Amino acid sequence: MSRKAVESGLIGNRRAAAFLDRTLERGTVAHGLLFLGPAGVGKRTALGFFLAALLDLPERAEASRRSGDAPSLESFHTYPDFSLIARERDEKTEKLHKNISIEQVRELRQRLQMGSFLSSWKVAVVDGAEYLSPGAANALLKTLEEPTPKTLIVLVADARAGIPDTVLSRLQVIRFGLVPREDIRQALLDRDIARPDADALAGRAAGRPGIALTLAVDTEQRDEDDTRYAQAVAALDAPLHERLAAFQKALPERAGAVDQAQAAKSVLAALGTALADALNLSLGEPGRVRLPDFSGAIGRYAARLGSGAIAALLEDADRAAADLDANINPKLVLDHIAFML
Repeated sequence: MSRKAVESGLIGNRRAAAFLDRTLERGTVAHGLLFLGPAGVGKRTALGFFLAALLDLPERAEASRRSGDAPSLESFHTYPDFSLIARERDEKTEKLHKNISIEQVRELRQRLQMGSFLSSWKVAVVDGAEYLSPGAANALLKTLEEPTPKTLIVLVADARAGIPDTVLSRLQVIRFGLVPREDIRQALLDRDIARPDADALAGRAAGRPGIALTLAVDTEQRDEDDTRYAQAVAALDAPLHERLAAFQKALPERAGAVDQAQAAKSVLAALGTALADALNLSLGEPGRVRLPDFSGAIGRYAARLGSGAIAALLEDADRAAADLDANINPKLVLDHIAFML
């Protein structure tokens, strides 16, 4: 087993990777782990390489390194002592359920109580643990309180909120944070991404290498993102009537309140990114710009407004996002922002 089984497959988060590699080398794996950190920073990538080493599946890890894709959690279903639960989808609407249910955890407990098929590790992963229902969390707590030998339970969560303290206290927490832009940029260059694209993608990622890697291969998503950011930058200097029309066009017609709110949040997120870049350029911090390919237009806007006015607009955008969470009409929210810009 490589002494850097996890670190060699991960972009950034070297402290977390080094800790996981040490536990593998020393054989000191706790029976309960929580991989915690924002979406896209590498939690599931690290877990994939960690499990490949723990379960002695070196060919899977090596194939992943050659392809540039981390072992997915779903790929471990071929290992007979592996279980994975996450929020399920509604059969009719295809939308994710609000929570991981108590029934899912009870089925998981039954599988863990069975003997090991390979007389080795039994592994259970709860992906999206912040969505455990209260009943599911209590059921999982009973399993964590009574661990069986060579049984590993791993929770993966983007946020701490939603995981009860009683559950958290029985887990060893592995924290993952945002990754420096240069680390992401270098990883993209190492994958033969052209330098201008690597610069742009590292900026778009905002510390999340998973986003950069996805956009590098998903040209359709990349084009959608480019269009969204281009519209946001254009809105900064557009006449009011054009801003109003553009924002309203972004709201899907005949859509429900939830979909309209999500569309409005997407507009606000793109505007927030452009405004944050304007503030960084105004403060002489070009290295923190997330949209380097739009720096010219954003820089001209920043020079015209100044840092104080831009900071006030960022606060307005944050309040607008909070209004959407409070179920304020998305059209009214975007109209207000259009007037403030």
